[in-house]
Amino acid sequence: MLNVDLRCKPSGPPNAEVMVVGEAPGAEELSRGEPFVGFSGVELTLMMGEAGLVRAQMYLTNVLQSRPPGGLIEHCFAANKTQEHEFLSKGGIRYNGRVISAELYKALQELKADFERVKPKLVIALGNAALWAFTGEWGIGNWRGSQLESTISREHYCVVVPTYNPAAVLRQWHLRRVMVQDLRRIQSGLTNGWPRTRHNFLVEPSFEQATFMLKRLYDLVDTAPGPTRLAVDSETRHYHIACLGIAWSVHDAICFPFMKSGAPYGYWNEAEEAEIVFLLQQLLTHPKVEVVGQNFLYDAQYIQRYFKFQPRLTDDTMLKQHICFLGLPKSLDFIASMYCEQYRFWKEDGKTWAEAMDERILWKYNCEDCVRTLECAIALDGVVQSLGLSSQYQFQIRLWWATFRMMLRGIRTDDEMRAQLELQMDQYARYLLAEIEYIAGQPLNPKSPKQMREFFYGTLCLRPEYKRGKRAAPGKIRQPSCDDECLTRVGQREPLVKPLVNLILEYRSVSVYKSTFLGDCRDVDGLVRCSFNPAGTVTLRFSSSENAFGSGMNLQNLPGKERTLESSYEHSEGESAEAAG
Repeated sequence: MLNVDLRCKPSGPPNAEVMVVGEAPGAEELSRGEPFVGFSGVELTLMMGEAGLVRAQMYLTNVLQSRPPGGLIEHCFAANKTQEHEFLSKGGIRYNGRVISAELYKALQELKADFERVKPKLVIALGNAALWAFTGEWGIGNWRGSQLESTISREHYCVVVPTYNPAAVLRQWHLRRVMVQDLRRIQSGLTNGWPRTRHNFLVEPSFEQATFMLKRLYDLVDTAPGPTRLAVDSETRHYHIACLGIAWSVHDAICFPFMKSGAPYGYWNEAEEAEIVFLLQQLLTHPKVEVVGQNFLYDAQYIQRYFKFQPRLTDDTMLKQHICFLGLPKSLDFIASMYCEQYRFWKEDGKTWAEAMDERILWKYNCEDCVRTLECAIALDGVVQSLGLSSQYQFQIRLWWATFRMMLRGIRTDDEMRAQLELQMDQYARYLLAEIEYIAGQPLNPKSPKQMREFFYGTLCLRPEYKRGKRAAPGKIRQPSCDDECLTRVGQREPLVKPLVNLILEYRSVSVYKSTFLGDCRDVDGLVRCSFNPAGTVTLRFSSSENAFGSGMNLQNLPGKERTLESSYEHSEGESAEAAG
């Protein structure tokens, strides 16, 4: 239940053009009766100042004017069916696709009345609850920076731009520069107006339209005085290319479907598909074309395997972002939210597509990926140049080609050595399990969370440890954990159980080693082909993983202590012999 005795009142000009809406007041806000006056409010003012916004000119309020239980507005949303029935029985309501408490619904009606009275031109929605209240969407990490329309009232519409809650910025400082960028986008929109991009997508071409566009693009590239940039992106399904898109401007793109629901032989007949692939090969390998991609090592693997050619990649937006801003996200939706003139989160369109849905959703999504990639590449050109990183980026592109050739070539394996190491790990794991059972005085499965919790926090009655930074969902009890981090803390504070904890951690490490690094991850020709990512780490070293087709593995990061398999096995043999003696 909410504490309705203490309430926070909105502040700011009653006819303000901008309405700033947070989630719920903190302790300092309730004490002073004003929104955003605590530490998070001070930080919000500083970030607004950096973006060129003036807080005094804005109307500030919250979704809730009272403090929710535990300070978490999530407790006003039903988390499961049981809570839904409970909320509905106590006057709650289903609103914007979620069941909410009666108190939250009443607060939303107050917020709606405020909104209709102020009639702002823009709402800045801070956090998930504010985003949901004004648009019905959920997931601030996805939707932040998007230009949306309000749905809270039929009497007045305006632009809604969501971003992080400043309290979240104080908890995760790396979010600050992202939020400042969102506020700069807001300042630009208020000053210059909100751009509306019109995209021209051809998503369901006939054979004649497809071949005409490919030939026209080839002529454009061939007759241009200089190089021509084309953004390329593929969507895959069941380890095959479902469609491939090309954008030649930030507005225009075409999608070439290759798979279609209900058509077992594909979108085209055999002769048509052969012609289209041939024209794609001519266009994308033309010496004057410059292919732009996002994480294009993934797409290039598919194009090489099924179309047997390598597009002339000269630009990868993921690599560019990585070189310019180490540590920031490198996904296309995040990059687009930072650089595209007009932005609205679109990546869920492709993720939620299913065979029962209209396949044109996927094809449109493919085209949007292409135009966004091209727009981001153009914007990042200036960023790379202004930071003086042109030579470093060109080195990364040369490295991209070396990486791609390495991925195609594959790595030979020594099957005899792999079998020998697997046997050694089996023996060492059995030894560790026997030692764990001997010390614990009962059979114990180190990989069973339930057994581990019952033993350490039940049988041994030790103080429970919990995962840091992880809160329980509304309506659920926070469960203690026996993951590696929590067990390590148990061992540090309980010296008597530390030897047992060390054995359990070692057993888990050996199990991961065997399943991950000694399994058969070879390709059909017996070679190991991994995906290598030049933008995989903040230290600029490569990361490796399973490739796009399910073979290969991480060849770099070995779990456990800094000792080899042989020394681990010799160590266990020595201890066993000593115990036997």
